[in-house]
Amino acid sequence: MIKWEKTMNDKVKKKMKPRIFISSTFYDLKYIREELMRFIVSKNYEPILFENGNIGYTPNRALDISCYEAMKNSDMAILIIGGKYGSPSTTDNNEFKEYVSVTRKEFRSANESKIPIYTFVDSKVFTEYELYERNINESEAILNIKFNNADNINIFKFINEIKILGLPMFQFLTINDIEHILNEQWADLMKKYLTQLREQKTAETLQDILEKLENTIGGIDNKVTLVSNKLYDGKHDDFDNELTVLTLSNRIKANIRIFENKSYSKEENIKMLFDALIYAFSFISKVKDISSKEFSDIIDNSLKHKNIQFCNLNHDLRRNADLFNAVANNTKLYNDVLSKLMENYDVLVRQ
Repeated sequence: MIKWEKTMNDKVKKKMKPRIFISSTFYDLKYIREELMRFIVSKNYEPILFENGNIGYTPNRALDISCYEAMKNSDMAILIIGGKYGSPSTTDNNEFKEYVSVTRKEFRSANESKIPIYTFVDSKVFTEYELYERNINESEAILNIKFNNADNINIFKFINEIKILGLPMFQFLTINDIEHILNEQWADLMKKYLTQLREQKTAETLQDILEKLENTIGGIDNKVTLVSNKLYDGKHDDFDNELTVLTLSNRIKANIRIFENKSYSKEENIKMLFDALIYAFSFISKVKDISSKEFSDIIDNSLKHKNIQFCNLNHDLRRNADLFNAVANNTKLYNDVLSKLMENYDVLVRQ
């Protein structure tokens, strides 16, 4: 049992570690690869190198195919470009003809799989790449240039491919340069991840607040409906009356705007608006599942009947049919709502 638990714990720990694929030519960069492996292990990450047996090979299949598949299953890739381009995937050895090396194909596999890639180019090679770039359109000039630090012109084409894709590249002289840059980049990656977690938590908190607000509004609506029913039945007190007046006047103020009819006084404009709404809601309350268009048409026709035209209407007003009907049967509340609407004349009426 203890052995089984240890095996399971080891598997869990392994899953927690980021798998980092090191891609480069082998013999010329062997020392760099070894140092990078030690650096990655020191971070408690899992390095993937073909020479260490980290890649599972399938019998009767080309070895490089297994490398491409291992790359696709990695979490991150470190690409090192030195002075050797590497073996072609075909038998074509013409150094001036572009072909895809194993390392270049590994890079493409990572890019196609959306795996983060950190590319490091030997500084001396990059200097010669800049010379190549200046003469890239002069094929004859390129052929006559003797490059001291790059064994194949395809190295520069490889670098150019990465540059065209807009992916970051870093120059290095020693392994210390690579380790320093990776430390900074991984620290930045961790910071961004923590920021993302914080923003996600903030978003979840805002969602909770919105849900609570919706529940609160729902509770208010229930209270308003209860008050309306009490008013309609003639059972009410002063507090309920005040709540009804404030609620209805605020709902009207928030959901409708009309054009001023200059043939009438301000008081008459407000009274015609309120009377038209009460008249409209006497019909709206009888229609089940009223559509937005039907709602707008009823309000529009009622206002026109009173020589009033609306310029803005929010369909959220539909929820207040019970309040309108209750106030219509109570002279005091009717007058109190009119007074509140008059206080907001400049908001309700476009002059």
